[in-house]
Amino acid sequence: MKTSYYCIPVDVGSGVLLFNSLTRAFMMLASPRFAEIYANDEFVQDVLTDDERTMLTKNGFLVDDASDERAMFISARQQARLNKRSYELIVNPTLDCNLRCWYCYENHHVGSRIQPE
Repeated sequence: MKTSYYCIPVDVGSGVLLFNSLTRAFMMLASPRFAEIYANDEFVQDVLTDDERTMLTKNGFLVDDASDERAMFISARQQARLNKRSYELIVNPTLDCNLRCWYCYENHHVGSRIQPE
């Protein structure tokens, strides 16, 4: 087993929040225990309990050595793009954006905004 490339640890004071950006899973670990099991961006396999290993594997933080996470990401992305069950619509509530991006095609209208009705 190896640590997922998509595993992101975030220190939140009383512990460490793990986020897997591929599976979108969250897991909270206590700071002292996290320091024991995670070093140099890798989980220390020798000190993991069976329950910890099971939970980390189930949520995608640990993956098989042979797994190709990049291919899994590309496949998931393709499936999401080709999914006909969802439709994305962007509602632009104002044309008075203050960013003035060089590539923007909008004509900025000062004071414009969407009305409640």
